[in-house]
Amino acid sequence: MCSPVRPALAILACTLVFLSALACSSPTKSTVQDDEDVRQGRQVFLALSCATCHGHDRRGTNIGPPVLKLRDHWTEERLLQFLRDPASFKQADSRLRRISERYRTDMPSPIVGDDAKLKALIAYLLAK
Repeated sequence: MCSPVRPALAILACTLVFLSALACSSPTKSTVQDDEDVRQGRQVFLALSCATCHGHDRRGTNIGPPVLKLRDHWTEERLLQFLRDPASFKQADSRLRRISERYRTDMPSPIVGDDAKLKALIAYLLAK
């Protein structure tokens, strides 16, 4: 007589083997590119001295707010618009106006020579 527990254990074992194989599989091409964009974005962040105000760990300083968990309030497109003209964008956004009352240093427009670097910066800022 076959116990009902044995088929359940066999199914569980097969599921665990499948999930283990899936976890060990190589990353997809888009994941690798995303990781590269984030890495390059961190380099841009440091090269533009963003860390001076926002901290090397992006947790903020006494002169600039944290830039962690930006996905809670930003999309790529909105962040791109903001980075191109922070002063104008701040005037149109009440949340940013409230933040600027605490941090008196004005956010400069990043001096980025090309959109690829700006998009890499955005990838880094929106990364977890």
